[in-house]
Amino acid sequence: MSETADLKPIKLYSSFCPVCGTTIDMYLHTYRTPLGEFLAILTAKCEKCGFKSSSVLTIEAGTTYNCIKLNVEHSEDLNTLIYLGEDVVITIPTMDIHISSSQLSIGSIVTAEALLLYIIESLKDLCTASLDNYKCKILLELEKQINLGKIEEKIEIILKSSEGVSVLKSYRGGNFELCQ
Repeated sequence: MSETADLKPIKLYSSFCPVCGTTIDMYLHTYRTPLGEFLAILTAKCEKCGFKSSSVLTIEAGTTYNCIKLNVEHSEDLNTLIYLGEDVVITIPTMDIHISSSQLSIGSIVTAEALLLYIIESLKDLCTASLDNYKCKILLELEKQINLGKIEEKIEIILKSSEGVSVLKSYRGGNFELCQ
């Protein structure tokens, strides 16, 4: 693989086309420049009407840690770009959710928004089986808030891995801290 090669695109989540309302998929492409800097490009394309969107982000290959506590309080926190090592244990204490990143089938670079949506999607099927109604209501309300881009209550996400986790790009100071 050349130094500027596109790493495998990662499907982050599905959304709705702002022009025609058709379901579109959001993808993350990562590139490594010849100077060693990483770029992330978020893309979406509507096959029905031709709408296209892309955002280019520079990301730093920062230090990885064994534990990071991410606080999602504002809409910009949903855009926080996270590196997940192998088998990250993801905990959302207020909802008593504990899940492994391997259960979510996500890539190693993901936004906080995509991470939450993958967790919600993986637990939705359990709502009809074994999750209590209160937890299901919270999950569905959180999904609605994320889709509207408005976070009403702080969500604390704890990411733990012996292989390392890192916040690659944050849009609001103080939305993450190291933990034990």
